[in-house]
Amino acid sequence: MALYTLPADLLFDTGEAELRPSSVVVVEEVAKDITERFPGKPIIVRGHTDSVGGSPANRELSRLRAEAVADILIEEGGIAPDSMEIEAFGELDPRASNESAEGRAQNRRVEILIRTRR
Repeated sequence: MALYTLPADLLFDTGEAELRPSSVVVVEEVAKDITERFPGKPIIVRGHTDSVGGSPANRELSRLRAEAVADILIEEGGIAPDSMEIEAFGELDPRASNESAEGRAQNRRVEILIRTRR
């Protein structure tokens, strides 16, 4: 498996799911790398948030952010939509403690997982 981790703070404004124009280029570069290194492999785009806000809202935000990244992978990267799956974790899979600003920042992310084996 291959994993790309994109910090949400790089891609999105706080509480938003629309990609910043400057971050579209970052996702396009990832898409190019995926198509060159892993053509035709299944992809899972996973959205994550910190624990600020309610669980239902965080889950929805994580889903919308994962979908925004997936849309760029499809539209600009030429990745087939039927090879892609979206997962929304909200705050349920933290990387770090949500007790500090640094930890919360690590937890806000979109991960792109490539299944290199079937």
